[in-house]
Amino acid sequence: FDDVKLTMDADDGVITLDNSFRGGLSGEFENFIELDASGASAKLAIKAVASDLTIGLFAGDTVPNDQVPRSDLEFDITAAGGSPRQLASSVDGRMLFTQGPGRVNNELIGRVSGDFMAQLFSALNPFSKDEEFSNWNCSILAIDFVSGEGEISGFLLQGEKIMVVGGGEIDLNTENINIEFNTKPRSGVGVSADMFVTPFVAVSGTLKEPGVGL
Repeated sequence: FDDVKLTMDADDGVITLDNSFRGGLSGEFENFIELDASGASAKLAIKAVASDLTIGLFAGDTVPNDQVPRSDLEFDITAAGGSPRQLASSVDGRMLFTQGPGRVNNELIGRVSGDFMAQLFSALNPFSKDEEFSNWNCSILAIDFVSGEGEISGFLLQGEKIMVVGGGEIDLNTENINIEFNTKPRSGVGVSADMFVTPFVAVSGTLKEPGVGL
């Protein structure tokens, strides 16, 4: 990251945090958080915007800078309540994440994101175990929150060989997760459906203990 700025202020029960930085290669990120706990019920507002952000987190030193994917993010939620659980169960808002074309290092994805995400990525992309890199055309993730219930209204990963579509729910009231994915081979690239051992993948359980299965 470059030009990292962080300002935090606490005054009469209101905490604000303003953060911004530039990507190591390109783009900008801005984030604003306000927690108003001056009354009986706290109010929380979080806004984050990333534009053309390129940090190379999953690319490493082996991917040329012009091949690192660029990302955009719009995150805007509000909540109110007298406890963290009440805040979570009242979340309203939306998150939209998009990523452009580029190349990622499959090993770095597992190393940086942790065991669960590494397991999920391996299940969605059957070529990640044998290939050093994955070439992606685009990625989209959209989640709409109403009273703590998050619906994945759009999910797409389109790569050189495969396309992954998905949808489901993340319920902050109960912390339950129910998301389903379908991996399909792209035509004209020499990949057939019988090469996929688990084309249908599900994520279930809770936010604390998610699990990957069929």
